[in-house]
Amino acid sequence: RLVVIEFYKVDSHPGPPVAIRLSEQQVDALVGPFGFTRQLSNNSSLDFAAMYAPSTSVKGENPLDTAQEIELEMDQYELVLSYNRRM
Repeated sequence: RLVVIEFYKVDSHPGPPVAIRLSEQQVDALVGPFGFTRQLSNNSSLDFAAMYAPSTSVKGENPLDTAQEIELEMDQYELVLSYNRRM
């Protein structure tokens, strides 16, 4: 889970200078590609996340048998969608 704590992009105190603050749209653009939570009402929300790990392989000596060389290969896709309702 990721929590973003940011000050509104207006000149106010406390907080960092307005020039380095992020707007709501900028935060959405930065974290949106990695997942999001949308509040539907006071007691319900919709969560979404997507992940892709491109194919990669690792080759090397087998630590259990040094005379043997092994290669491991992996790629992964993940998609998560959930609906949450608080009672």
